[in-house]
Amino acid sequence: MRAYLLLFLCFLFVSSCRENKKEEPYDPDSFIDPELFKDHIRVTDFQTAEEEMKGFHLPPGFEINLYASEPDITKPINMEFDDRGRLWVTHSIEYPNEASTGSGQDKITILEDTNGDGKADKFTDFASDLNIPIGIMPVKGGAIAYSIPNIYYFEDKDGDDKYDEKRVLVGPFDHVDTHGMINNFLRAHDGWIHSSHGFRNASKVSGADHDSISMTSGNTFRFRIDGSRVEQTTFGRVNPFGFAVDDLGYVYSADCHTMPIFQIISQGDYPHFGKKPPGLGFGPQMMNYQIGSTALSGLDYYNGEAFPEEYRNSFYSGDVVACRVSRNTITYIGSTPVATLQKDFLVSEDPWFRPVDVKIGPDGALYIADFYNRIIGHYEVPLDHPGRDRKSGRIWRITYKGETTDRVDWSNASLDELIKGLGQSTFSQRMMASNRLVDYKADEAAQPLKALLADGKASSKQKVHAMWALKTLEALSDTELKSAATESDQEVRVHAYRLLTEYESLNDETRSLALDGLKHSDPHTQRAAAGVFVRHHDAASIKPLVTAALAVPTQDTHLRYTLMIALRDHLKNADILAGAVGQTWNEAETKVLMDAMTDVPSAIASGFIYDNIKKYNAPHDRMVVYLQHVGRFVPEAQLTSAIDFIKEKFNGNAAGQYTLYNTIQTGIGQRGGSANAKQMTNWATSFAGDFLKNLETKPQLVADQPSAHADEEYEYFEEISQRQEFAANIASQNKLTSYEQGLRDLLNASWAKSKPRAAAAKALLDINGKGNINMVEAKLISAEEEPAFREELARTIGTSSYAGVTPLLNKSLKDAPSGLQVAIASVFVNSAEGLASLLKAAKDGFIPPRILMDRRVNEQLLSKLTSTQKKEYDALTTGLESVLEERQKLIDARLARFDPKPDVELGKAVFMNNCNVCHQINNDGGVIGPQLDGIGNWGRRALAEKILDPNRNISQAFKTYTVTLNDGKVVSGLFRRDEGELEVYANAAGQEFTLSKTDIKEKKASQYTLMPDAFGESISETDFDALLGYLLTQK
Repeated sequence: MRAYLLLFLCFLFVSSCRENKKEEPYDPDSFIDPELFKDHIRVTDFQTAEEEMKGFHLPPGFEINLYASEPDITKPINMEFDDRGRLWVTHSIEYPNEASTGSGQDKITILEDTNGDGKADKFTDFASDLNIPIGIMPVKGGAIAYSIPNIYYFEDKDGDDKYDEKRVLVGPFDHVDTHGMINNFLRAHDGWIHSSHGFRNASKVSGADHDSISMTSGNTFRFRIDGSRVEQTTFGRVNPFGFAVDDLGYVYSADCHTMPIFQIISQGDYPHFGKKPPGLGFGPQMMNYQIGSTALSGLDYYNGEAFPEEYRNSFYSGDVVACRVSRNTITYIGSTPVATLQKDFLVSEDPWFRPVDVKIGPDGALYIADFYNRIIGHYEVPLDHPGRDRKSGRIWRITYKGETTDRVDWSNASLDELIKGLGQSTFSQRMMASNRLVDYKADEAAQPLKALLADGKASSKQKVHAMWALKTLEALSDTELKSAATESDQEVRVHAYRLLTEYESLNDETRSLALDGLKHSDPHTQRAAAGVFVRHHDAASIKPLVTAALAVPTQDTHLRYTLMIALRDHLKNADILAGAVGQTWNEAETKVLMDAMTDVPSAIASGFIYDNIKKYNAPHDRMVVYLQHVGRFVPEAQLTSAIDFIKEKFNGNAAGQYTLYNTIQTGIGQRGGSANAKQMTNWATSFAGDFLKNLETKPQLVADQPSAHADEEYEYFEEISQRQEFAANIASQNKLTSYEQGLRDLLNASWAKSKPRAAAAKALLDINGKGNINMVEAKLISAEEEPAFREELARTIGTSSYAGVTPLLNKSLKDAPSGLQVAIASVFVNSAEGLASLLKAAKDGFIPPRILMDRRVNEQLLSKLTSTQKKEYDALTTGLESVLEERQKLIDARLARFDPKPDVELGKAVFMNNCNVCHQINNDGGVIGPQLDGIGNWGRRALAEKILDPNRNISQAFKTYTVTLNDGKVVSGLFRRDEGELEVYANAAGQEFTLSKTDIKEKKASQYTLMPDAFGESISETDFDALLGYLLTQK
C-alpha cells in the first residue's frame, strides 16, 4: 500500500511540474541571423526544399509541410484554387525579362493532392507557352490569366486540363516594368474579377463595349468574366500585389512603398510617387506603421476554422525581402479599420525564401508560394544578373497541429450541398459554392435560393451569398432586397446595400432605401449606403449626403471619405452642380460642398468656392486648396478681384501671401494662361522683400510661426529657405535695385542654406553685375565657405545673363577643389564656348581629365562634342579608370572599415541633412523618392552601393530629364506629373518646379537618377558610417 501511495505522490509531483512549466513566448526574430539577410544577392548556398523546411519557424502548434517544388514547378508567382480543390499556379523561368513574341516557355500548372496527404502528387501543365503569367482564375470551361501583354480566356474544350484555344479578354497592357503588371485576380461577390495594375506601366484598355480606362502605375480595376466591360476601382498607389475580402465585403489590397495594406474605397485616390494630393486628400489609411520592408507580395484574410481563434480574422501577407509572412489584425472605430501588428507568423533561416503569394486552401490550411531565389530585387540588382535562379520554386502548406477542415469537391456537389456550402466559414469556399450555382445550375438555383433567403434559420453568410447569386441570375426582387436591407443582422444588411450599388439604375423605391441607409445607426450600414451614391447620382441626393457628412464622427475617416467621394462624383455632373450652386446652404453645409468641389474641374465650382471664401473663414491649409482651384478654373475676369482679395485678407502676412501667390500662379499655369502677369508681378514684389530683412542673425524657432511643421527645426528652416530663394528670383527677374541690399545680406548670411544664398548671388549679378562681381567672386574662392555652398554658387551663377560670369568661372577653375571643378564643368557643358574652355583646361592641366568623366558632367558633355572634340576627349581620358571601377573601390574601402555599431543619432542627423528632402522614414520627410521604411533589410552592401553609386542600378521611374527651353536655358529634374498645361519636375534639393509645356523645346531622358552622385566626397567617412548604421536600424 505504501508503494502505491509513493507512486501516486510522484505522479502528482510530476503533473504539478508540468502544469507550472511556462511555455516560452514565441519570438520569431530570435531564430534569424540578420547578417545572412544583409545583401541583395544572398551569399548563402542553395538549399533543397527539405533543407529549407528545417529553417522555418512558426508559433507553437503550427506545422509546415512541402506541398510542391521543383522540378514539378519553377518560379511560382500567383496561385488560385478551383472548385475541385486543385491549385492552379502561374510560374515563370522568363522573369524578369519578357520572352520575344511567340517564344514564351512559362506555364500554368494544375496541382492536385489525390490521396489527401497534404502534398501535391499530380501535376498537369494547362498552358506551357506563356510569357511571365501572373494573375490566374479558374473559371467554367478553362481559366482566365494574364500573360504579356493581355488578359486571356484559355478554353479547355475537351476537359483534358490543357487549353485548346485562347482569346484576348482585355489588353494589351503596358509591360515596360515586369515586376508587377496584372496580378492577383479575385472573383468577388459582385461576380467581376478584380485585379491590380503594376508599377510604372501606363495602360489604356477597354472591354468589348470599347469604354476605355487609363491607368498609370499602381491602380486597381475590375473586368467582367466575358471581357464585356472594364472599370477602374481605385486610382493610385505604387505596386499593389494582393487582394483580400472580409465577411462584411470590404476589399483589402497590399501595396509596396505606400502603406502595407489598405481597405480600399471605390473611386478613391491613393498616394504614388510624384502624385499631388487631390483636394479631398488621399484615401484614408488603416495602418500607421510599416511592416518591415517595401516588398510586400500576396495577401489573404483568414476566416476559416482550422486555426485557433487567436489566429483567425487576421491578414497574412508575404514579404520577399525580409523573407517572412506577417500577421495583422484590425478593430474598428465606427466603420474605420485600425490595424494592429502582431508577431510575424512565419520566418525562415534561409535568405532565399521569397513568399510571393498567400492563399487559404479548401482544407483550411494556409498555402505560401515561394519564389525561391538568391535575388529578388528588380532594380537593386541587374535584370540579367547570372545569379538569378530560374528553376527552383516551392509551395508550402501550414496547418495547426495537422488539423484541417473537410475539403469539398464542389464540382460534384448536389444543389442542396451547394446551398449549404454558402454558409462555409471561409470566404473562398463560399464563393466556390456560389459560383458553381451561378455558372452551372442557373436554371434550377433561383427558387431554392429564394427559399433560403426567406428561411429564418439560415445563417447570415448563406443569406448574403444567396442574395448575390440571385442578383447575378437577375432573380432578386425589390421586395427581397428591401427585406434584407432592413434586417437586424448587420452582415446581411450591409451586403444588401453593397448589392444595390451594382444595380444599373435606381428607381424611386431603391433610391429611398439607399437614403434610409445613410441615416442608419450602424456606421457600416451607412458606409455601404454611401457607396450606393458613389455610383448612382441624382440631384435630390446632394442634401442627404451633405447632412450625413456633417454627422460623421471625426475618427471615422473611411465613412467620411466615402461620403465625400459620393458628393464629388455627383458634382461632376454639370446639371447636378448647377442645381447645388443655386440652393441656399448654411456655413457648415457650404464648407462640405466646397471641399467636394475642389476635385471638380469646373468654373462653376470655382466660382462657388471663391464666393464663399470671401464670406467664411477657413484654415490656412484649406484656403490653399480652395485658391488653387480658383487659380485653375475661375473665369479670368475674376482673377483680378481674387488676387486683390488675398492681398487684403493677408495684408502684413508675407508667408501667407507667398503660399497663396504660388497657388494662384500654379493655377494660372495649369490652365495655360498668362493673364494678370503684371498684377502677379506687382503682387510678388509687394511682399517678397520681407524675406530679405533682418538676416544678420539666425531666426529662432517659434511655435506659432506660420509653418506646416513649426515644431520641427528642419522643416522650419526649409520653408525659410524657399521663401528667400523666391525673393531672390523675383529680384532677378524684375531687376529690382531696391532689393540689392537685402540680397547682399542674404549672400553674407552664413546661417542660411546654400540655394537661397546662391540665388541671391545670381540676382546681384543680374541686377548690377559690375557692382557685385567682386563680392560674388570672394564667396566663390573663399576656402572658409562650405564646399557645398561654393558648388551651388557656381552652378547657380552659371545661369546668369551677366557677361562676366564665364571669365569668373574660368578664373576660378584652376585652383578649385575637385567638387567645385565639377560644378563649374557642369555649367560649361551647356554652351559651345564653355565646352571649348573645359577641354582646354583639361589639356593645359588646369583640371584633371577625370573631371570630364564625372557623371554630373559626362552625359551632357558627350552629347555636345563635335567630332574633333571627341577625339580630344578620347585622347585625354584613355587609360583612366572607369567611374564604375573607381566607385567599387570606394565602396569596398568604406565597407572594410565600417563599424557595425556607429553613432545612430549622428546618422539620423546626416540623414536629415542629406536625404530627408526626398525620402521618408516613419512618415517624416519628402516624397520625391521611395519611402525608406524597412530599408535596413537591404543590408550594408546594397545600402553602401545606393549611397556611394546611386546610378548603378536605378528604376526607370527615377531617371531624370534634361530639358532645353525655347530661350536656350537647360534644366534637369525628375518628372513628377502633368498638371494641365504644366509639367512638374523635382530638383536635387527635393523641391518641385514647373515648366510650361509651350516653353519646352526638347526633352531627353537621362541615364542618371536625381540622387546626388558625390556622397563619396561630400560625406565624411565618419558621417557615412553613421548614416549607414542608422539606415540599417530601419527594419
